[in-house]
Amino acid sequence: MTTNIFTAFLTPPPRTGWKSVETGAFSSHCYTAWELLNGYKTSELLMASARTKPSRRPSPSHTKTGSRSSTNKVQWKQPQANKAVKPKQRLSVEDASSLGEAIQRAQTIPEYLSIIDKFVWLPCDDDLASHLRTQAIHHDKRRRWGSQLIEGLGNAALEMWESYPKDMILQLAPGGSLRKLWTDDRLLRAISSVSLEFDKTCKEGADKEGIWVAAALKGLHVLSSCISPVVSSEDDLDSWINLHRQVSKLIQSADNLLSDEMTSMKDAIEVRWAVRGLAVRLQLANASIANSSGVHDNVPKEPFSFATPKINTRISKLPFDILPHCLPWQMHNSLEYSGYPTQHLASQLLESIPFNFDTLTTRTGAAVIERRGTAWLAKDGIGALAYSGKLMPPQQVTDNVSLAMREIERWCVNQGNLGSTLVSTLSTKDSVIELIWDDDTSNNLPFLELGQLIQNGETSLEFFDCALCNHYPDGDSACKFHTDPEHGSHWHRTTAVVSGGTSRKFAFRPIPDLSTWAEWDLIKTTQQSKDDAACAPAVAQLFPGDVVLMTGDCNDLFHHAVYAAPFDDCAQNSRVSLVLKRALDRGGGKKGHSLKGEGRRARRHS
Repeated sequence: MTTNIFTAFLTPPPRTGWKSVETGAFSSHCYTAWELLNGYKTSELLMASARTKPSRRPSPSHTKTGSRSSTNKVQWKQPQANKAVKPKQRLSVEDASSLGEAIQRAQTIPEYLSIIDKFVWLPCDDDLASHLRTQAIHHDKRRRWGSQLIEGLGNAALEMWESYPKDMILQLAPGGSLRKLWTDDRLLRAISSVSLEFDKTCKEGADKEGIWVAAALKGLHVLSSCISPVVSSEDDLDSWINLHRQVSKLIQSADNLLSDEMTSMKDAIEVRWAVRGLAVRLQLANASIANSSGVHDNVPKEPFSFATPKINTRISKLPFDILPHCLPWQMHNSLEYSGYPTQHLASQLLESIPFNFDTLTTRTGAAVIERRGTAWLAKDGIGALAYSGKLMPPQQVTDNVSLAMREIERWCVNQGNLGSTLVSTLSTKDSVIELIWDDDTSNNLPFLELGQLIQNGETSLEFFDCALCNHYPDGDSACKFHTDPEHGSHWHRTTAVVSGGTSRKFAFRPIPDLSTWAEWDLIKTTQQSKDDAACAPAVAQLFPGDVVLMTGDCNDLFHHAVYAAPFDDCAQNSRVSLVLKRALDRGGGKKGHSLKGEGRRARRHS
């Protein structure tokens, strides 16, 4: 059977992991899709992970529903009393007396959904108390708490994928408890609690209201990446359409609020990334059901817009962007689940790429082993890469990395052929819904900086010819704020960073003393003048197949970083990123760096 990185295979692949340079011990943190689907119990995976990686905090026990149990007692010694003390029992969501208290206690998807049943109210509810209906302060609380609930729901879904992937797969399979989450009335009610505005001016102001809406959209983006939106039957179409209606309202509210002078540039960037990630997954879900029912042409269309023209204009000067779901690296298998993929992609990359965990010498002279593995892949004629105080010799570009290069190039070229507006329709027996996914205000950086070069013949059809590959073996492995060196001298300024494996947060920030957000913001704001906001990081949650595009003077004026994982005990915690580059001719056909013994002096004496 022929396989590639876009096809999940059900035969057991080789075990993969990394070898310690210092001890030579082999440690496997990587659990493949085959293992998760063929009898490996979640507890066995967690026990194996615990043997190879110490936890940063006590791990709660786990039940079949994905909830945490408070019966797993962990003891430690107090410095003074020297007695074993049991940790405080987790408070029950059912005993919470308010929505805010319940949100603070909730940790699992079922708990968050139960909160909606008990506490969430809407302005259109019957028998609503008059003070809730008429007083602005209660509507402010409704929207603020609703956004926190949705954000928590997304994080709960992500943690379940990270810590209990096999249970998540079963719950997303046909008949599973989460299969119809996106047409669940409780989720729709939570979204409506944020999207429905009060008819009076918001008491808190545009900056606070914008933060609430942004938090809700970021939560929905994470949720849609972990549990793909899907409508299972025609009986759910009404709920499906109402979902799009409320999400569209939320996005339009964000577009208005985050283009206000009281809001910060970094919040506008974050919400735009979240909207694009959410919209592309809704668009994929609708591709299979659009125009499924015959409707007369004279039926009026109800438009739902997911475009953010005002935010697009505001951030249009930025030299970087995130291309959500650029590569179709979702896993499909016999269980037909939809959502955040398991480890199979990272497994294939780990198997084929020759990662090394090198020993580096610090400024103090201490020898330390790198926290992440690295490999430099390049085509013939390209030399070494100077990175992290070392020269990395080139290895041959592997087939799966080459395929990723070509797919991204095609994607960027296609962005110039999509037209000014992306529109699809969703038909029911009584109506036609027009879904406006994007418009001509969208910042088409991928086409302008890469696709157009290839299309016009200004560069070869194969733009990328080398790649720095990084392997983050566990949740502690991260990459602090930095810039990639020698862009413009050794390497083309346009680079693409492909995300594979465990989801991580990726951040940009202006380099202090060199740039601020205000210099890139087309709206004169009061927020950027504050020292703490001038260079505050803009953070996005990346999922497998997402691509970060950097071009122009991005690496001259912006830092970027990869954050550590927020969860300690993950059955799948390995991440691989591919930094795709293009080598520049430095004269005489020389590309990259020469290794020791390859320079002119060495050739002269040979």
